[in-house]
Amino acid sequence: MILGCGIMHPDVRARMPITWTRRHDREIQMITAALRVAFDRLPTDLTDSPMARNRRAYQWLVTRYRDVGLTSFAPDAAVRS
Repeated sequence: MILGCGIMHPDVRARMPITWTRRHDREIQMITAALRVAFDRLPTDLTDSPMARNRRAYQWLVTRYRDVGLTSFAPDAAVRS
């Protein structure tokens, strides 16, 4: 409830069935600070979104096959810009 309501606009939060206090403000600040530290220290396999994970795998394939000389997986230079 704290995380869900904490990111809301104050006017929207006022309509929720929770009374938002300064204690809740401090809790959301501590939770987000802890999440930032954890996000920075966790491996990318755990923190990547599915699209970022696919992009990282695609870049790995492009690099691998470009080194071999295969260009079928490599993006065109004009498209990459």
